[in-house]
Amino acid sequence: MNRFRVINKTLIGILCIGFIIFLLSLMNIMLYNKKMPDKPRYIIILGARLYGETPAPALQNRINGGIELAKKHKDAIVICTGGQGEDEGISEGLAIKRELLKAGILENRILIEEKSTSTIENLKYSKKILENLHLEKEEGIVVTNNYHAFRSSMVAESISLNIAVKKVNTPESFKIKGYLREIIAVVYYFVKLKM
Repeated sequence: MNRFRVINKTLIGILCIGFIIFLLSLMNIMLYNKKMPDKPRYIIILGARLYGETPAPALQNRINGGIELAKKHKDAIVICTGGQGEDEGISEGLAIKRELLKAGILENRILIEEKSTSTIENLKYSKKILENLHLEKEEGIVVTNNYHAFRSSMVAESISLNIAVKKVNTPESFKIKGYLREIIAVVYYFVKLKM
């Protein structure tokens, strides 16, 4: 009987700790905020799902946010990130570039990163592009959906990118899934950083 009490207390303790971690992660995700730089030297638009060659709503929101920033900060270069998934007709980076060109952003301001398959790779490969341009120490802005902003900032900080994150809306149909998935990803990434 005592053994069962110990097991029950242990399980309750683990559940409580898990719930606290869940809440802390959710709070950080929802409350992330950092002042935007006045004169960013670069804008990084993080890739997301395509339907064939068409941006899914989450990616289209990122693109729209990137276009808004590119029009406001005319001296900033724009890095379009994202490789090509198995069910995607082109790379996410190319899809983003196409939308920027349609919106009137000059092609000589646009660079593409097409190898990445994750947030970590999006930012690492983008940093290599910035290093080639000697801009890796400058201030920049990353554009992503609001649920993804906190982890994007964690990743950028871990590789010494000086960025703020512009949060754009997450489509209603993806909100619950996006936030739940992100909580797991934040905890996983935090543990990985500390190991």
